[in-house]
Amino acid sequence: MLMPNDADHKGVRRVLIVDDDLDFADSLVDLLASHGYETRVAGQPETALSALEWDDVAVVMLDVRLGGASGVDLLSRLKTARPDLICVMMTAHINTQTAIKALRYGAYDYCDKSCEPSEIFAVLGRCFEKRPSSKRSLSARCSTKSAFMSQRTSSISITADCKDSFSAKGSFSMLRKMPMT
Repeated sequence: MLMPNDADHKGVRRVLIVDDDLDFADSLVDLLASHGYETRVAGQPETALSALEWDDVAVVMLDVRLGGASGVDLLSRLKTARPDLICVMMTAHINTQTAIKALRYGAYDYCDKSCEPSEIFAVLGRCFEKRPSSKRSLSARCSTKSAFMSQRTSSISITADCKDSFSAKGSFSMLRKMPMT
C-alpha cells in the first residue's frame, strides 16, 4: 500500500476513486490495477479530501451521488484544494443537468458506470495526456515566484499556472493587497 509522500516514480498513474458503493469501487480498483494503475478508494467526502495528501494523485474518479452527499459539491471542494486535479464524474443515473453542472465546476469528463472498460481506459488515457509533464517543476516555479513576492519586488510577472496555484492556497489574494516598493 502506498503511503503519503512516497517517492515519485516516472510513469506511475495514480487514481483516487471516490464512491460509496464499495463493491463498484473494488471492481474498478481490480480493473485499473490489471492495467498498471495505482489506486486508492475513498467512500466519503472527508476521506477523499484527506486522500489528496497521497503523493502525486493525478486523477479522481468521482461518483455523482455519495450517499447523502453530492459528488458535484465535493468536486468543487477538490478543485479548490488542488486546481491541477483532473476529475472524472461517474454515475449510474445519467442526468444532463448534473453533467452540465459538473463540467462547469471543473470536471474533465462524465461517464456512465455501466460503460465498457475500454471507455474507462480511453478517458484515463486522455486525463494523463492532459496532465502537465512535471507537476514538481510547476511547484518549483511557483515557489520561486512566492519568494520574490515576499521580498516585495515590483518586477514580478505571475504566469497563469502559478496564479491558479496561488489562488488555491489563498496566497494570491493576499499578495494583491501587499504594497509594492
